[in-house]
Amino acid sequence: MKLLVVIIDRELTDKYTGLLNKNNAKCQFVLLGQGTASSEILDYFGLARKDKAIILCLLTEKVTEPVLEQLHKEKEFHRHGGAVAFTVKLANINKRFFEIIQSLVKTEEQYE
Repeated sequence: MKLLVVIIDRELTDKYTGLLNKNNAKCQFVLLGQGTASSEILDYFGLARKDKAIILCLLTEKVTEPVLEQLHKEKEFHRHGGAVAFTVKLANINKRFFEIIQSLVKTEEQYE
């Protein structure tokens, strides 16, 4: 089991949650991120304030590689200041906890 963390511009959230859904990575949490640099520093370096979204997604070993390959193909991951994605291995999550999360996803799909 791995935790995928994707940090993107907020307006791209729907694109990447949809991409993850297509790859059977349906358990996602989206958090809204905001930078801490002051406006003066951003102005000094000629940067615009961009609000970010952070997508947290649980991946099984089976879907991890296909998801990462798909993300690697996206242009946002190849430009400076675009998007960032990485995985963290979850060693202590047990099978029962994962099954509970999966059942919640299936329940939600029934009501869509």
